[in-house]
Order: sequence, then structure tokens, then C-alpha cells
Amino acid sequence: MKNITIEISVEVAKTLAQLADHCTEIDKASDGLTSHGALTVESLLQMLANDASMILTRRGSWEGDRMAALFASHGYDI
Repeated sequence: MKNITIEISVEVAKTLAQLADHCTEIDKASDGLTSHGALTVESLLQMLANDASMILTRRGSWEGDRMAALFASHGYDI
């Protein structure tokens, strides 16, 4: 594994924690039928990083295609 350190605002960190908690509640409500189970901020960001890498490693996958669309909305037409 490789560790990557990023700086984010306190507000973004709080919002990511809320999002991870929300995803965890969804996981519990679905009896664990989500793809990554309960999420922490760290595991949420790992999931997003993995999906972003699939733009190049699994071309045509739904994960890669949806992440490519997100990048395109920021002007990066991959």
C-alpha cells in the first residue's frame, strides 16, 4: 500500500464524515448489500480513488465511466 496525505478544509472533513456516516446507515439498512460495507472517511476516499483509477485500468467499467464523467464535468475529458 502507498500512503498519500492531502490537506482539506475542516468543513470538507466534517462533511465527508457526515457522508461516511450516511453511507454506513444505508449499508446497515440494506443488511450489508453495499459494495464496500460501512464506510469511514478513509475507506470512502479509498473507494473513490480506486474508482478513479478504473478510468484507465478498467475502461468501459461502470465505475471508470462514471468517474470519467465526473472528471469531464471539471474540464478533464479523459
